[in-house]
Amino acid sequence: MVKIVIPLFLLAAIAIVSTRLVWLIRHPRRRVTRKTAPSRAQRAANSTASRHPAPDSPQPSQHAPAAGLLLEPLHFRDLIPAPPRVEFEPTTSAPRGAISRIIDQAERVTDNLRERQAILSELNRAREDPHVLTELVSSDPALTTQILKTVNSPFYGLIKPVGSVFRALLLLGHVEVRNIIWRSTIRDTGTPLTGAAAALLHQLWTHASTTSRIAYAIAKDLNLPKPDEISTAALLHDVGRLICLQTWPDQINSYGLDVRFSGQELLQKEQEVLGMTHSELGAEITRVWAFPDQICMSIGSHHAPSYMPPDDVKGDPRIVAVIHLADVISHVATVQLQPITLFPVYRPADGWLELLGVKNGLEDLCGEGVLRAVAQAALERGTMASAARAA
Repeated sequence: MVKIVIPLFLLAAIAIVSTRLVWLIRHPRRRVTRKTAPSRAQRAANSTASRHPAPDSPQPSQHAPAAGLLLEPLHFRDLIPAPPRVEFEPTTSAPRGAISRIIDQAERVTDNLRERQAILSELNRAREDPHVLTELVSSDPALTTQILKTVNSPFYGLIKPVGSVFRALLLLGHVEVRNIIWRSTIRDTGTPLTGAAAALLHQLWTHASTTSRIAYAIAKDLNLPKPDEISTAALLHDVGRLICLQTWPDQINSYGLDVRFSGQELLQKEQEVLGMTHSELGAEITRVWAFPDQICMSIGSHHAPSYMPPDDVKGDPRIVAVIHLADVISHVATVQLQPITLFPVYRPADGWLELLGVKNGLEDLCGEGVLRAVAQAALERGTMASAARAA
């Protein structure tokens, strides 16, 4: 009897195991969706600083629609070759001392910048000891308010409001905190804008922040040195336009101020009215702020990859390439995610993609970090639009 029972028991066990394996093969999703891993932002919010250094970039809540957007591929088939670059002579329409007034406005930023320079410097070391950064930020009431306002915005979808600067810094990440500091520092220096000027200022900063996040992701993916500096340069690549807008908020059309990609027409208008383009003006402004010369030259040359090969550009061509390509990707993503027209956007000249080791086109640069930056920009626009409709 025992000899019969044992084989039957073994056969039954084998049948049960086989049935379970077949079910698992036919229903693979059940194994991974039973328990969803928490997002990086949630892990940071529920843990101590010693275990969780600040993430590189901010993360939306687990319930935000970022996942679908991250799966949307970007395409660059609508890019066109740049026309031959033409040097334009400045005209008498430029107001007397126009550049001097812009530089004066930039110098007024210097005082605010000097007060927050310690925070900006500490951001590069914050991943080792975020407590020092917390103390520095907490000593600046205006900056503290802005950081807490940002982290408690609907974009992050937090269950409970965050009142701790320490937790806010962990959730935001050092790239986002740096962007907030620069935006607050420049904005607080000028007269508050209203109407069309305020709307354009917001659009310019949204584009600048997206370009900064994309540039940081590209620099990290390519293992380039000092990705934080590259990210900052990308954030300020249009600072010439920003300061110009603060100097003449009522002259948007006259000075060619726009958030569109700078095609030949816009560059021509800047050159004729101001005597230089916004990129060249940006280089002068960042020199006032004592930026490293490489970064100043890179900001001044960030449109050059549309017209000339890397060897003809002043500064480190890799930094110029990352800033320019991040700018292009940001504009293309805006066009694809919103029913607006920002074209033409120019295709980079020969040699720039190869300089970064890209063989198959701009799509190769659009890794997870880049797509996450694009998704964040789309979510922020959606959140702001919803808030505007509810107001």
